[in-house]
Amino acid sequence: QIIKALTEMEIVDFWAIDFKTSPEKYKEVGGDFEKVEESLNILRNYPDKVEVRITCYPPLISEEELKKMIPYLKGFKFIALQKYVPE
Repeated sequence: QIIKALTEMEIVDFWAIDFKTSPEKYKEVGGDFEKVEESLNILRNYPDKVEVRITCYPPLISEEELKKMIPYLKGFKFIALQKYVPE
């Protein structure tokens, strides 16, 4: 709801959204994929103003998980695969 309101108000210059893992694994990170999908669907309308970030954290991101995420990335111009760096 917040993303929708802010995009309608046109007050945000650039969005960055973290896409943690495949839809099936989202509960493992305490998330609700339906909300993520809704956010992605809203932001897809602003391809020049959005970066989708994926941190390649081994327990959550594998080649198989990335393949499941690809359909949700369509329409975005900026997709960043970030290396996981443990502390």
